[in-house]
Amino acid sequence: MDFAKFSDAMWQRHAHPLSVWSRLLSTPLAFVPLWNRSWKQRLVVGVDCQGKDEN
Repeated sequence: MDFAKFSDAMWQRHAHPLSVWSRLLSTPLAFVPLWNRSWKQRLVVGVDCQGKDEN
């Protein structure tokens, strides 16, 4: 990836502080259903995991 090709407008769009914080704080929430192995949480987050759950 060549960062020199990025325009100033693109940097302004993707460097918004709210965007950074929302990505930083929401990323761990995507892994909660995998950690808990809960199919109900997978439906909420939209994670499709293959494998069998321990019941």
